[in-house]
Amino acid sequence: MNDTAPKVGEAISKVKGVVDVLNGIENTVSGPAVTYQVIRRWLRARASPLKKVAIDAAAVLEGEPAATPVVLNDRAYTIRVRFPDQSRSSLDNMSNTLLTSATGRTATLGSLAQVINDPGETEIRRENLQRLVQVTARVGRSGHGKRCRRGAKKR
Repeated sequence: MNDTAPKVGEAISKVKGVVDVLNGIENTVSGPAVTYQVIRRWLRARASPLKKVAIDAAAVLEGEPAATPVVLNDRAYTIRVRFPDQSRSSLDNMSNTLLTSATGRTATLGSLAQVINDPGETEIRRENLQRLVQVTARVGRSGHGKRCRRGAKKR
């Protein structure tokens, strides 16, 4: 597969009108990630538990399960409580989200932790445990249908 996909990509790149080809090897990248590194000296100075800050940061990013499930038709459903969309829409908004401790003290998440925007990582896609490679191309100005009809006539 590592040999074939680049060959297929090279053959596709020779087609008239193709402007961009991705051969599926080492170019499948996941989305970026956000990492919060807790500022430990800040926590020590204020005697804030690290676990509490971690739970609050997770609640901002992905939500936290509610302590009590909702029961509907004799079935219990766990509800995930999340901060509003506005609080999660950008790194600045997440960093400026105000957190309140159990003792009533407030601080922004950005003052408790350093926000790091990590680039995406290369993915290896699999289907039924077999590696899956997708060779893709972007076509220039002429329409896709027109190009397909032209290719079909050549056959």
